[in-house]
Amino acid sequence: MNYFGLSDIGQRRSSNQDCFRIFNAKGFTCALVCDGMGGANGGNIASALTSAVFEAEFTELISICENHREALSKIDKIIERAIYKANYEVYRKSLHDISLTGMGTTFTSFITDGKEYITVNVGDSRTYFIPDIHECYDIRDVFMKKLTKDHSLVQSLIDSGTITEDDAAEHPKKNIIMRAIGVEESVEADIVHHELSKGLILLCSDGLSGYFDKDRSYLQILRDENTTLEEKAETLIEYANFNGGSDNITAVLVEI
Repeated sequence: MNYFGLSDIGQRRSSNQDCFRIFNAKGFTCALVCDGMGGANGGNIASALTSAVFEAEFTELISICENHREALSKIDKIIERAIYKANYEVYRKSLHDISLTGMGTTFTSFITDGKEYITVNVGDSRTYFIPDIHECYDIRDVFMKKLTKDHSLVQSLIDSGTITEDDAAEHPKKNIIMRAIGVEESVEADIVHHELSKGLILLCSDGLSGYFDKDRSYLQILRDENTTLEEKAETLIEYANFNGGSDNITAVLVEI
């Protein structure tokens, strides 16, 4: 399994509050992206602390399982515990430093043991799946599939039928999220299991996904069979900056 990640400050921010990690833990590969919020300093701390604590807690809990079968049987509880720990540490830190009050971060993750994969999500950073074009028998399968559901105001309006998907792209409150790590004492993450199939996984912050509804050229970038994951990630960053670079931009690619 190949993977590569890249993050960029964008065109309009004074600091990069995004953070990503890719790590291996006793038979599992995990990639994650966090997009911090709460001021330049708070956002940086929230995203970095969340990614570090999640990796440490997940790795420790996996390591004490006697075998892979036990790890699989407990994987959801392990993820929940790692999310709980990360949320607790960010929330606790915000209470002890007035300059960090209200800080938090999104969280999206891809975890696999090579047989299936799991997506974990809090907030509006996203995980996508791009199927291998040679494995597609229906033209509808060729396009990129969003595996996570945003915890945002506009998503709640879509769910209620108040606005459409097209309306959401230009909604004035599209950046308001309803769930984040570190903002409250506890947080619930969406944990979804998926069947493993050949293709490409993309994890990204909204500094990249925010442009997907306006310009479809990103599909050509992701489907170019003559480029490496590093080249794809670099081109995705260029693509977001070319379209305005209004936020920090992070892209993590995993090739299955």
